[in-house]
Amino acid sequence: MAKEYVKKFYKSTSWEKCRESYSATTLGGICEQCKEVPGSIVDYIVEMTPESIDNPDIKLNHENL
Repeated sequence: MAKEYVKKFYKSTSWEKCRESYSATTLGGICEQCKEVPGSIVDYIVEMTPESIDNPDIKLNHENL
């Protein structure tokens, strides 16, 4: 479950576009773990915190997904 401080961000157009473009360019939308089922969950390497929520290098960077 998303933490309260990121819920608004996860509903934003910028996140939707980032998630969709990442999914489309990463293994053609296939799950990175099982390589079989189309993937729909995108997770962060460096987690967002209240201090980093406004940092686009963390929240919208494909290298952090």
